[in-house]
Amino acid sequence: MNNPSYLSSPVFWALVRYPRLFTAAVVVAVYASTCPEVLAETLRPGGGHSYSGGGSSYSGGSSSSYSSSGGGGDGDAIVFLIWLCLEHPIIGIPLTVGIMLFVFFNKAKTDKESWDSAMAATPEDMELFAAGSVSRVSNLNGLRKLDPEFSQVLFEDFAYRLFAQAHQARANPAAMAALAPYLSPRARKQLKRRQPRDVPVSNVVIGAMHIHSVVIPDTARMRDGQPNRVQVTLKFEANLTAGTPDDLHTYYLRERWLLIRDATVQTEAPTGARSLHCPSCGAPYVASDQNRCAHCNQAVEGGTFDWSVSSIGLDHQEQRPPVLTQNVAEYGNDKATVFQPMYEQRFAKLHRDDPEVTRESLAARLRMIYTELNAGWTALDLTAVRPFVSDGLYNYLQYWIDAYRNQGLRNVLEGMHVKRTEVVKTIRDRHFDAVTLRIYATGRDYTVRQSDGLKVSGSRTNNRAYTEYWTLIRAAKVRGAPRLDHNCPNCGAPLNIGMAGSCEYCGAHLTAGEFDWVLSKIEQDDSYAG
Repeated sequence: MNNPSYLSSPVFWALVRYPRLFTAAVVVAVYASTCPEVLAETLRPGGGHSYSGGGSSYSGGSSSSYSSSGGGGDGDAIVFLIWLCLEHPIIGIPLTVGIMLFVFFNKAKTDKESWDSAMAATPEDMELFAAGSVSRVSNLNGLRKLDPEFSQVLFEDFAYRLFAQAHQARANPAAMAALAPYLSPRARKQLKRRQPRDVPVSNVVIGAMHIHSVVIPDTARMRDGQPNRVQVTLKFEANLTAGTPDDLHTYYLRERWLLIRDATVQTEAPTGARSLHCPSCGAPYVASDQNRCAHCNQAVEGGTFDWSVSSIGLDHQEQRPPVLTQNVAEYGNDKATVFQPMYEQRFAKLHRDDPEVTRESLAARLRMIYTELNAGWTALDLTAVRPFVSDGLYNYLQYWIDAYRNQGLRNVLEGMHVKRTEVVKTIRDRHFDAVTLRIYATGRDYTVRQSDGLKVSGSRTNNRAYTEYWTLIRAAKVRGAPRLDHNCPNCGAPLNIGMAGSCEYCGAHLTAGEFDWVLSKIEQDDSYAG
């Protein structure tokens, strides 16, 4: 009879010989499994501001560098528990078991309550599911069967803007009422009840938005006199600032939003800067006595003309100010690149339609944006980079610039350069082309005090290598080589872009990719899922 293979393992015999070491190993394994976010934080990439409050520069952990545990305290706690179990097992083991049980049952209770109480399906939802006339998927591609004009770029832009404006309107009844076409009475009530209540909300910055699930009817035909509905559940991670000017607090939160839209609705072509006005006539929404738009007299609520939020579930919220002086190791540099299925064929099709768009020309445009972004970031001034980033990404970056200013700090990026890039994803629709590239970059990254230049984190001498996924977008109708100059692509004047993203000379809006490729996303290698 063959002996089990583990009997020949030195690790097995070490654990048998030193039972307290075995106990500590079990503690770490069980603790990590019941509270994975804690262990993840000890391995989180630094060099960027995670939405949990840690980090330093945008470039080493930026747009999607977010986790739900802050700082290094959780890692210290694990080390302490291991030490306690090894040196004082009579105290350490019962204490650790008690902590694990508390964390496990409290997390299960919180997760159940946050979903069941805020996101429970309506009777109409249950009827739709029971009818068996839907398909459940994890992406938005199937929507084009019902809506050939659907654009994921437009949808994401809409969701980002609605999330920010909805939170900013929480304590403003008039502003909240103006969003009625996009927020159900239930969703508005859920936001109004959110703590802290009845205080102004500002600086809403989204660190991540993921598609959790998509429910698509097999047909747009009417059912019981009503059109079928598409349902999309989104998961957000964000920071926001709430309070009066003399009593401001920053909060980290995770939410789930359930959006619905009639299956008969067709996406409209974008026309410059976008707004959340009446989805029927485009005028600022004011409700009449019959809850119709006062301008066009249309009933526009409940997803009749555009996406509407049916309900909002709060998974987690805590007060957590930005921490800008923490050094954390990079993680994810060596992870295998995540490629879209048939990514080569998809990019080849784009190249055939526009031969001047090549891997090399896109990489050159990306490097130009990268250089401008690093310079503006270091100077705490994003003016020069404004023409090259989308509105949503600009707001994200400006949030952290303001955070550095408020703490009297400056993150310095020196010798930054992109070593290589690779195209990993191409998405095309009738309105936009989007290309995602993984960048491999390096440079010196450290933070100093503005008052005296004293270094508070990072290194002035050691280069820091990192990789990220950057997404460039451009209007589908545009053709030609990506530009490398600093002139307005519409009028040719030197680029001078206002905060709204329009050329100060000709008024053309530039930051939604209307004329050339702009950067819309920066996602981290350890969290990018394609």
